[in-house]
Amino acid sequence: MYIVINRGLEGGEFNYIFNLPDRVNREHKVFKELLTKNHMYYENTLDKYRKRYKGSLNLKSRWIHQLKTSISVIKLLLEKEKEKIIDENTRRSYESIEEELEKLSHGLEMELYSLRISDFEMDFKVEKIDLVDIVREVVNENKNAFIVNSIYPNLKSEEDIYVKSDKKWLKFIISQIISNSIKYTKVRDVEKNIYMLVFLKKRKGLFFP
Repeated sequence: MYIVINRGLEGGEFNYIFNLPDRVNREHKVFKELLTKNHMYYENTLDKYRKRYKGSLNLKSRWIHQLKTSISVIKLLLEKEKEKIIDENTRRSYESIEEELEKLSHGLEMELYSLRISDFEMDFKVEKIDLVDIVREVVNENKNAFIVNSIYPNLKSEEDIYVKSDKKWLKFIISQIISNSIKYTKVRDVEKNIYMLVFLKKRKGLFFP
């Protein structure tokens, strides 16, 4: 009886409770019932907080998606209004608003991915992905930031390159790289370029993108 309890204390897990012997004296039997009862109470309490936490994550996720929808609508309205503007100063003001909206959008996207980290195992889905297509997709999503900051994206690829990964997380990583590239290349009224090279590199008989 005490050998099993000591092993449980050393291991730091609660499963040892279910390994306690049944053929014990009255004192040990009461002790085992007490430990089992406390363990079940702990599990039930933990399960309650898990459900509450998951509900909170779902609520935050829906809220972020709603905000992202609102930002997309504002962007469309700004695009339509920009077409009517002739004054250059007003146009630049609109472009500054668009830039701030991009920052908001990226911030919400980062928060969304941070929520997914808690359920990483459930959220991670490995599939065959065209890496060049993902880069093009991210570049297109950041087109306003490229235009406003006079940055020209240059994507070069030797061939179609496919990788096995999770599309959402891979896109997030590439988005962070491109977003930081734009952030540290901001010099107004100067033409700039960001080069994205996608190729296969051979290392010890294997190819890595």
